[in-house]
Amino acid sequence: MSHSLRFTKYITEKKILSNALFGLVDVGASGGIDPKWLIFYPYIQAVGFDPLVKECERLNEINQYKNIRYVPAFITCSSSKDKSSLDLESSNSVSQSRISSNEAAARIGISSSERYNSFRKVILSSKCITLDDYFSHFRQNLDFLKIDTDGHDIEVLLGARKLFDQHRFLGAKIECQFHGPVHPQSNTFANIDIFMRERGFSLFDMSFYRYSRRDLPGKFLISVPAQTDIGQIMWADVYYFRDLGDEDYSKKWDAQFTDLDIIKLACLYELHNLHDCAIELLNVHHKSLKNLFDVNYAIELLVPPIDGKPARLADYKKRFENSIDLMKFLSFGDLRQNFTKHKAFLHKCHKIILFGAGGRLKTAFLELQKILPPNANIMLSDNDSKKWGTFWGSYQVIPPEQILTFRPQAIIIVSTYAGEIATQLLEMKSKADIDFEIFMY
Repeated sequence: MSHSLRFTKYITEKKILSNALFGLVDVGASGGIDPKWLIFYPYIQAVGFDPLVKECERLNEINQYKNIRYVPAFITCSSSKDKSSLDLESSNSVSQSRISSNEAAARIGISSSERYNSFRKVILSSKCITLDDYFSHFRQNLDFLKIDTDGHDIEVLLGARKLFDQHRFLGAKIECQFHGPVHPQSNTFANIDIFMRERGFSLFDMSFYRYSRRDLPGKFLISVPAQTDIGQIMWADVYYFRDLGDEDYSKKWDAQFTDLDIIKLACLYELHNLHDCAIELLNVHHKSLKNLFDVNYAIELLVPPIDGKPARLADYKKRFENSIDLMKFLSFGDLRQNFTKHKAFLHKCHKIILFGAGGRLKTAFLELQKILPPNANIMLSDNDSKKWGTFWGSYQVIPPEQILTFRPQAIIIVSTYAGEIATQLLEMKSKADIDFEIFMY
């Protein structure tokens, strides 16, 4: 999740969602709805489902927010032929007895149901419902679906076909496994991915989890016996969204979305560290959104920091251009590889800097003399402050800060740190009012 939610805060502060609440459906809500969703408060309507009766009662008792409620029920699918046969073995199933986390859980002596039920006696709901049935008369928005049922997530999806076919969701987070029975209803990523892609969703992100074998138990990454730092990839949280940044999306999927849908999706992108997708989305729909808020200002709010420092969109574009220049430099700027190509240009230069006054210069200078024009004004530069003001033969070493004052037409890097120095010079060049070519030897 993103820690910088400037755009979403801006949207809620302007009360843009006051007439179209953000709708959240949380299946597997033990422990409560993640506080991250409260960024939308008071413009949120959320329903959490969990089969643990006492846990839902506890959550409803301590809940301080209107339009958030918890329902004790199993969420499943309507057709018995749809139900997952997760107990079937297949060639790629991994027996739970082989996993180190199961041995740890057995030694601790506490079941996962007890943990999720705040260590109280487990009372499971007798109610089994589908999302299609529960929300059949629900006219409010349903924008995001989170599913975490520990092995039955595809059943929840199969029981929500009508909602998906009505284009009721903008995004979903689903827990899935990579191994298991080979049939169309098993709770595997392959089946879940097909279900979501058939309904117009694209995979945007994935957090996967490793589980080590008992024979070489790994270090647990959380405070309960579960994922480990080593081992086979077994499970993942997968994140799907509608790609409304595609200008042809509505035509492809025969679906129409409102401006408020676009805004909510941009918020979801920001919440999930997809700032580039959010900016693209606002740019594509700029014309229709500009009457609701300052789109250009909002785009700047979506720009994340660079190396921990505040940044603007222009900084990212400048960094992008510099990266292209660096790749060009590394590909074509080597004088030894492209001697003939660059010789004509260098012979027209009146001012040239050799960057790097170390041992490499001594071995390279004899060859460089064959390339450099005889009457050029040549200076040396180096990042080592101890060399500044000294002379290498008849050539003075100047600090990098004085390069722009010298105004060279070409800089030849004579150092093993060519990539780092090239990056330094490209940043200098982008801020200067002069132009110079960069080479390496």
